[in-house]
Amino acid sequence: MGDMNLDIYWNAEPPLPKSTTAERFIDSFDSLGFAKLIKSATRSTNTSEKIIDLFLCDTPNLVSATEVTDIVRAKAARNLGFAARNLRGCTPRVKRVAYLTLVRPVMTFGLPAWHPTTQDNVNRLERVQKRAVHFIYGRNPPPANEQKIMPFPMLLRYNDLIFFKKCECGETDFNARARIIEGRVLRGDSGQHPRLQPPPTRSVFGQRAFSFRVVKPWNDLPPALKDCNAAQFPALLKQHMWQEF
Repeated sequence: MGDMNLDIYWNAEPPLPKSTTAERFIDSFDSLGFAKLIKSATRSTNTSEKIIDLFLCDTPNLVSATEVTDIVRAKAARNLGFAARNLRGCTPRVKRVAYLTLVRPVMTFGLPAWHPTTQDNVNRLERVQKRAVHFIYGRNPPPANEQKIMPFPMLLRYNDLIFFKKCECGETDFNARARIIEGRVLRGDSGQHPRLQPPPTRSVFGQRAFSFRVVKPWNDLPPALKDCNAAQFPALLKQHMWQEF
């Protein structure tokens, strides 16, 4: 999903078979931080049930975040190779548009429901983007702020914050604050925007959960971004992140 809306519905009469293989995410186990994916679950498509379930654990047919990263990276690299073979001689602008429409959506599909979780997985996806940058701009690419392509770690934070803002504005049914509490106001803090406190965790799995990793980036945002509505937030956030880069 990435830049797309996370609200996906199975319509009453979808253009799919009655029983189809589904890659499904479950949200009720977000607190455990297990970013796992159902490998071969089947779901009847004759219902209008919403799928916003993110993160599942304790099921024998699960795929780890590393395995999902391998799948996503391979598909993105294949699309990048296709674009590179067919866009030789095109301008950097055309190549950049091809990357943003054919390659990056593959790597960001499902964010922030699915997350690469570890720095090693993030680096593997970032290497695909670096190859794309050289494909677009040649051997000596310009600085990142001139490329108009977010570095991958920044893109992950961007997607997390946009989804959290949608939850804050009531645009999704997901309760992002289910385990996040408001901390006590410290000197210099705004009384209207108390700092959030991440949920307690005993392992690195919990630290990689959405409810944990989104707290610090949100606390670091200026009050103007927290006060704006969900429609204004993406553009203002992008401008702020590039200024801080």
